[in-house]
Amino acid sequence: EVDKRTKTLDKIVVNREGEIAADAELIGLLSRRVPVLAFVNNHFAGHAPATIQQLQAALGDGNEG
Repeated sequence: EVDKRTKTLDKIVVNREGEIAADAELIGLLSRRVPVLAFVNNHFAGHAPATIQQLQAALGDGNEG
């Protein structure tokens, strides 16, 4: 979907806030039991750095970068 909308991956082009919130909830639950690593890429929403910032905010992680 991202590739259909843009050729440059420099900003969010698909709103994935709902998916990010759901993922953050599951990561939060799982991380109580085991360490969790999360990977994102540009093709999820259009810009991986912005996606990880959204995920950090959803997780309540004060580390913004």
